[in-house]
Amino acid sequence: MDFYADIYNKMYATKKINAVFFDLDGTLVSLNNFYFRIETENYRKIWNIRLSRKVWNAGHGLPEKPFVENILKHYGISKKEADRKLPALWADRARRMKKAIAVIRVRPLPGTGEILRQLWRRKIPMVMITGNTKNTGSQVLNASGLKKYFAMDCYADKASSRAVFLRKSIRLLEKRIGKRLDRKKILVVGDTVHDILSGKRNGCRTMAVATGITPFSELKKHRPTYCLPNLKNTSQFLSLL
Repeated sequence: MDFYADIYNKMYATKKINAVFFDLDGTLVSLNNFYFRIETENYRKIWNIRLSRKVWNAGHGLPEKPFVENILKHYGISKKEADRKLPALWADRARRMKKAIAVIRVRPLPGTGEILRQLWRRKIPMVMITGNTKNTGSQVLNASGLKKYFAMDCYADKASSRAVFLRKSIRLLEKRIGKRLDRKKILVVGDTVHDILSGKRNGCRTMAVATGITPFSELKKHRPTYCLPNLKNTSQFLSLL
């Protein structure tokens, strides 16, 4: 039995929240402009597309594969052609990311580091779950300095939908800790409508944070369990648990 399994078995019955799943970009860090700049170059090289910000924003929060397919569909490129060149797209992006991330500082959004520290001290297992592929998302997580707090980090290389991806990630955590999780005691934290809907479809509590590109008012329309403008107030966040 590893560390997480041991602490979980000891504390399972006493917690209102027994696990927290955090999205990465827009929730823990903010790199939208950074990603868009890299992906603009990325799509131009692989498909000779001049990527618009509006089209790129439209799929924000989707897992990587359907995100790319939606963009390419807008530009008249078939799913078959998209699938054929996806490996080249991801490899090129990973190279660009590695080069660019070496010269920038990836700072956690205000309050997020302290929240993760407090959850760690309370022995609440945390999972980082992102729609990015592992070859790019892992670079951001490592550079942020937040990886040490997570029991697992999950990437959407093969995911077809955010809800299915979350369900599989929950099962992986259950396997890790050796116990089935009560879905009503899982909190999913994210900055997009897709984060909210995936949590609700899995029977989890949801917390929307307006630190990404989706406005607070739009997030609130989808009725997350909690909706916050940001994660600056550690006490407020913890009081909801």
